[in-house]
Amino acid sequence: TVYDSSNGKVVISYKDDANSGYGTAVVGTVSGTSISFGTPVVFNADNTTDFSLVYDSANQKVVISYSDRGNGDYGTAIVGTVSGTSISFGSEVVFESTYTYNISSTFDSTNNKVVIAYMDVGNSQRGTAIVGTVSGTSISFGSPVVFESGSTQHTSSVFDPDTGKVVIAYSDNGNSNYGTAVVGTVSGTSISFGTPVVFNTARSDPMSLTYDPTNQKVVIAYLHGGNSQGKAIGGTVSGTSISFDTSSTFESGEARDISAIYDPDTKKVVIAYRDGGNSNYGTAVTFNLRTFLKNLTSENFIGISDGAYSNGQTATIQISGSIDDAQSSLTPGQKYYVQNDGTLSETADSPSVFAGTAVASTKLIING
Repeated sequence: TVYDSSNGKVVISYKDDANSGYGTAVVGTVSGTSISFGTPVVFNADNTTDFSLVYDSANQKVVISYSDRGNGDYGTAIVGTVSGTSISFGSEVVFESTYTYNISSTFDSTNNKVVIAYMDVGNSQRGTAIVGTVSGTSISFGSPVVFESGSTQHTSSVFDPDTGKVVIAYSDNGNSNYGTAVVGTVSGTSISFGTPVVFNTARSDPMSLTYDPTNQKVVIAYLHGGNSQGKAIGGTVSGTSISFDTSSTFESGEARDISAIYDPDTKKVVIAYRDGGNSNYGTAVTFNLRTFLKNLTSENFIGISDGAYSNGQTATIQISGSIDDAQSSLTPGQKYYVQNDGTLSETADSPSVFAGTAVASTKLIING
């Protein structure tokens, strides 16, 4: 499923088993708490699997990527144009001429490119990605690039607009099926990758990625194979790498068929899944990362509190010229700067806000 923001419509693609497994799409219109649908349209008149949809906001097109079983399970893509309650399609374009599996696509709005990640079965099941460029009702591709030299499964991808990077997460079959993520940088019609980073040292499948712009983090929802619990974790992209927070449990039972999406109105991630511990019922839960209000400026820093306080309590603030003696591990004589998350560092953040100079390992002269 994908949202077409220019037309205010939802597009759903699926394998129509009642019609020989044909690849089919339908347009949905949301009204209040209900949704209505137009007439389904066939985009591939053959057995079709492994769908992934993305919306190209630059060209106002929907791009569907899939495995075409009627054509050797080749990786294939097609461009769709929504009009009213219907959708029309251009011609199918093959992006991988071999058995293609675990397809996941995302749209890089910095470079206006579609990025498709997949398992290339014809190349030892290696994790591979390719960059697509939409023009009119067609799409063209650069050359495939391997992001994982081992076999991969359960691929999911998302675009981080704050860093302009693509993040791909997957189960690394060559490393005990550990949950792993890698950062990709698009340039022209190609993509390059940093070093893969493990976020879960246990079997991790399935998984789904979304981006939380409030906290500027990628969120990965996944099944932790070590204890069959549903987990979610936040990741921060920096350069060509990604670092991760501590994971949280959203389902103590087995979570399957996971799908995560960010809701900008509530600033929370919604995770939908099949609850294996409750008769496989369809279940949803909200997940929110710890949010820091990054409102620091060079003018609004007035000092440091003399201790820890709870909501509603009156705090004493040690202002400029005071000595804060509640610190630890400071380097005497070293200047310290306030960070956006409220901590202190020897390196200035953006904006640069001077906190003070350490006179002892536990003492800081504020603004001094």
